[in-house]
Amino acid sequence: MLTSDKQLVSCIVPFYNAEQTIVDCLDSIVRIDHSKLEVILVNDGSTDKSMVLALNYIEEIKAKNISFHLFENKINSGISSAKNLGMSKMSGEFFFFAGVDDLQKKERISKPLYFFHQHPSTDIVYFDCTISSDSENFSKQRKFPKEMNQENSILFQLKRNHFWSGLFLARNTINEKFDEKISSAVDYDWYFNLFFNHRNINFIRESFLDYKIHENNTSRNLSNSLLNVRKILKKYNFDILKKQLLDKFDHNDVNLSFAWIEITMGKYQKAIDLLNTIKPKAIYLETSFLLGSCYAQLNNYDHAHSYFAELVLKFPNSADCLNNLAVSKFFHANFNKQECILLFKKALEINPRYTDARQNLLNCQREEYQSLKITTKPLRETLIHS
Repeated sequence: MLTSDKQLVSCIVPFYNAEQTIVDCLDSIVRIDHSKLEVILVNDGSTDKSMVLALNYIEEIKAKNISFHLFENKINSGISSAKNLGMSKMSGEFFFFAGVDDLQKKERISKPLYFFHQHPSTDIVYFDCTISSDSENFSKQRKFPKEMNQENSILFQLKRNHFWSGLFLARNTINEKFDEKISSAVDYDWYFNLFFNHRNINFIRESFLDYKIHENNTSRNLSNSLLNVRKILKKYNFDILKKQLLDKFDHNDVNLSFAWIEITMGKYQKAIDLLNTIKPKAIYLETSFLLGSCYAQLNNYDHAHSYFAELVLKFPNSADCLNNLAVSKFFHANFNKQECILLFKKALEINPRYTDARQNLLNCQREEYQSLKITTKPLRETLIHS
């Protein structure tokens, strides 16, 4: 073990109708290699047997040096409410959230806690996870971007959320609340809440839990998530942040990150203007991909086609480039149905879990061409949802 067990750690487990996973979740928590632990369960108005199963497990396990505390919302009030309730009840020097459908690994506390001992100014340390799906027989470490480090992580976080609230250990001095008015993307919002309150945020690349993909993952509702992300981006003063970042980082990197924000907000011409200022070859793929997708969103498929055609020549095994080339071909003068079908199939051979390509293939075969969909932003190295 890397650290002493003398420091009490609070584990907060919000749950709602989790009868299928609650026992496995709790079982993984009690196997963590840090014995001085309090487990705070927050039942968010469950109507199934998860409450009974949790109580039975606590009664049977009789775990030494682990105390269990159960609180509940009488009605389902949402994940943010449940997390806030749990935070208000914790008494540990450090705390973390355990997703009720996630499995914690043995080192889930000891290794992040060791990081705190090495970096005493840190307020919160995030880490990685393994993403898996039993139904799809799929398991892979998520992985942070290779170029991301402690200094520039904000630039990557502006593009998409890398720091999930189930993947951290934090000091109890963090008291920022989750926004209960936002129904999804709450982790993304909470990160910016921490960042704009000048919390010292770090991360390590190891995986300390298994994140399970299933039909009830909140973020699967992509349209609702997009609406909430746009609300979040309107909450914070990103104009001031951009000025600060331009003083600290390469202007190309900063403009690229803020182009992602403009795309998220649906401001495609503003994104194009930013992207056209970017010169270095190192980010050629990302910049050209975003330019192509922006032009497609503006129905300028001649420009979109030229970008994706060039990208496919240079990156023939890029599934998202193949998908977008096929879509732009349909709206371009060079449309050929069979050629588009082959491109979609090749994209799926490279990445069988690529939803846009799979749906586009079906729509193309059905000749439902108006339903063909451009992938707006480059795919993560590891897809989160199928």
